[in-house]
Amino acid sequence: MWSISLDSLLILRVLVAFSFGIGWAVFLQFARTGQFLAAERTWVTVVVGVGVDLLVGYQADWLTICLIFVVSSLGIITRSLLNEQAAEINTRSYKLLWNLEDAAALTDDLVKAISDRLTVGGLDQGEVNHLAMLLDLVNRAGDKLKAARRGDKS
Repeated sequence: MWSISLDSLLILRVLVAFSFGIGWAVFLQFARTGQFLAAERTWVTVVVGVGVDLLVGYQADWLTICLIFVVSSLGIITRSLLNEQAAEINTRSYKLLWNLEDAAALTDDLVKAISDRLTVGGLDQGEVNHLAMLLDLVNRAGDKLKAARRGDKS
């Protein structure tokens, strides 16, 4: 004859963890405070989530604690996936930012090269004036690139 044994404490822990995970995800998604915490204080959301999971798993074995973490994270994972899908991550914008960073770094290199040439000496006044004008232009271009990278308005 078959005998099935149910661990009611394990079932209760899993249900509490799952309910907490869903509730925490809903709070972070829709409550004003939750949205602030998710966007600006992510560490608080992690500490609360881990803390509650550890409370739910108090005096449980490691396998049960791992199960609690997995089950409670389902709501947060679902929230994240839905938010990512809605945001339509645009890889072109990442490439644009990387190119702006590279261009700003190049202008820094140009500034250094022109400054080094000016400090070496042995230039007539016309060459010094020309290099100083180039230095000013490169500095201004670098400032514009860095502002664009930060998203500053002109």
